[in-house]
Amino acid sequence: MAPLFLKNQRLVKGLKKLRERINSLMHSTESLSREIEEARKDLLYEQIDTILRNTSAEVLRDYHSGARIQPISHYSLRDIQQLSQEQLASIRGIGATSAYLIKECTSDYARRVIQNHRLRITPENRTARASRLVQKIYQYDKMSAVAQKAKELNEKLTDDQELVKQAKAAANPLRWVFSRKKQNALDSIDRIQSILQSPLVVEVEKLEGKSSDILRAEHEEYWGAFRYDPARFYAILSGTHQKPKQEPKSEPRRPQWENAVGQGNKQKRPDVMPKQRVDHTENEEDIFSPELRNQIEKVELNTKGLHCILRPYQVFGVKYILNQGNVLLGDEMGLGKTIEAIAAMVSLRNNGATRFVVVCPASVLVNWEREITKHSDMKCFVLHGADYFEQYQKWVSEGGIAITNYENTARFVYEGTVAMTVVDEAHYIKNRSAARTRNTLAILEKSSRRLFMTGTPLENRLDEMVELIGMLQPEIAKRISRMYYVKKEAFRHEVAPVYFRRTKDSVWDEMPELQVIEDVVELTEEEREKYIELVSEGTMAAFAKLRQISFMIDNDKNSSKLTRIAEICEEAFANGRKVLIFSFYLNTIKRIKDSLGDVALGPITGSISPEARQGIIDDFSHKEGGVALLAQVLAGGTGLNIQEASIVIMCEPQYKPSTENQAIARAYRIGQISNVTVYRLLGEKTVDERILQILKEKQAIFDAYANKSESGEKSITLKETEIAAMEFADSKVS
Repeated sequence: MAPLFLKNQRLVKGLKKLRERINSLMHSTESLSREIEEARKDLLYEQIDTILRNTSAEVLRDYHSGARIQPISHYSLRDIQQLSQEQLASIRGIGATSAYLIKECTSDYARRVIQNHRLRITPENRTARASRLVQKIYQYDKMSAVAQKAKELNEKLTDDQELVKQAKAAANPLRWVFSRKKQNALDSIDRIQSILQSPLVVEVEKLEGKSSDILRAEHEEYWGAFRYDPARFYAILSGTHQKPKQEPKSEPRRPQWENAVGQGNKQKRPDVMPKQRVDHTENEEDIFSPELRNQIEKVELNTKGLHCILRPYQVFGVKYILNQGNVLLGDEMGLGKTIEAIAAMVSLRNNGATRFVVVCPASVLVNWEREITKHSDMKCFVLHGADYFEQYQKWVSEGGIAITNYENTARFVYEGTVAMTVVDEAHYIKNRSAARTRNTLAILEKSSRRLFMTGTPLENRLDEMVELIGMLQPEIAKRISRMYYVKKEAFRHEVAPVYFRRTKDSVWDEMPELQVIEDVVELTEEEREKYIELVSEGTMAAFAKLRQISFMIDNDKNSSKLTRIAEICEEAFANGRKVLIFSFYLNTIKRIKDSLGDVALGPITGSISPEARQGIIDDFSHKEGGVALLAQVLAGGTGLNIQEASIVIMCEPQYKPSTENQAIARAYRIGQISNVTVYRLLGEKTVDERILQILKEKQAIFDAYANKSESGEKSITLKETEIAAMEFADSKVS
């Protein structure tokens, strides 16, 4: 065969090989998706196996009073799973009936562990299986970008089927002889040669090199990436688990106990049956009618330009926002409402919308700017300070997102149409007579869509929630204002088109534990004397000082709360953990800062600028450990993302549940990988205990009315006069 024909054959094969290389890169994440699912199951089984190994047979006493546990009390549930019923029955003190009951109860307990266990990944527990899962997620994330680039290169290639068909005539002597379109064949060969000599081939080679580097990533590289952004890893894990590409080709390794749990105890059953327990888990999205749910799920998102991965529950939330138009999103703090708002604006922008507005407290202006810039390609302009009108003019001419605070809403004079206005911390505008509410409503009147965001739609009264809904969908507000005496389910379905809330427990499989400790301290003799003196004054100012009693003592050793704070911090710092300390009072914060010295950063107060506030947070985040951040609870309880902290200290109980919940949510949120411990410091036999009682009563109201997108049976206002007096007194001394 002539050399020319051989050359042409190589060119045709070269184009085919190039296409195969690009296809391989395009589909590189599919096998990784399956490997993630296998690794997830492996780690899940390992963690469950560890739980059963560390669980004594003593727990089975709660399952059936007839089972004899004492002879095997030193066994673990893992040991019992490995024993047959006959082996159990042969143990002295265990008969056939007890053996059957023990096996049944053990299987039942194991099933519950499987159903309720939440897979956890922590850098402190880097087992081989945990490392494999983190590695595969890291590879999937990085290879997704490679696959996307490969798709773009693939689009640059012409449809090569006809090209190759024509070129084959110039690559085969026999075909060449009988070909009637020799010039077409030669032209096709020239085009193929041009493709194989183009920069496209170099780009493919670079992608293959990058792919090779990703797959060879070292242990510290992917664990470092996980520590930097654990939320991204969990989002990928959630997405691949929710919708796996296909079933794994081979089953992952399973511990021996799984077969026993899955099949149950198939031994002959004695007459005595163990107690049965049934767990009911409510799906918070069942509030939607089938028609409404179908409408929401059919919404198509266009997330081009969104630089983050949405979790499945966030995808549903964004679709809900877009489908309903005017929405009160009440997701629990820390679930990523900001990301959902940004994703909704990105999708609207991609479909032709040009201008958006975000109204928020001044303290979170910088945070909004950072989140938008970090998670999207949208332009944003902060309308605040001396360059307000300069930034405003840029927004008018260029489009994008205008971010302004409540105090500056009066200066907003745009007369055109805004695609969506996002009102963050929407409970700030629950009072229609307030200037900031009127000014915000003026902006909303020019907006095609309204998104209210708040983790606390109800703070004191149900009327507050109705008021917010009235600004969004007045007809629904009218109906629910007359529904105080109907069943909760009816109320939930009535507000479903406008109010949607998810809690951490309902959507986070990976969420670490939250432990709240009511840390009661006994007053020292000096504190007690001072306390009695203030009580005898009987004034509201004296009452406010009662809440600060421990921090009015000059000697640290005579201050019970300062002593306790020092103990908590010492233990936390020894373990490399960071601490958040909240108080309502500036005097208290200053006293703590003086006591802790250089390890205390801040404080964050209502008087510092958004830029200074963010600088303090960045400084705190960059510290390796052994540091505390001080914040005034009303100033530092909103808009902060401080996943690095895992210890939270509340120096005194607050009057509103939302105040404490917001503060705790600064650390207990998406991205937290450590268990979070909250110490609520309480003076024994002091006003702290009375305020704590009010706090719990008001939390009960919120749980009944708004915690699960539902309301209670009637509107209640608890001790408003008493609370108002307390807050007034505090305002005079803070």
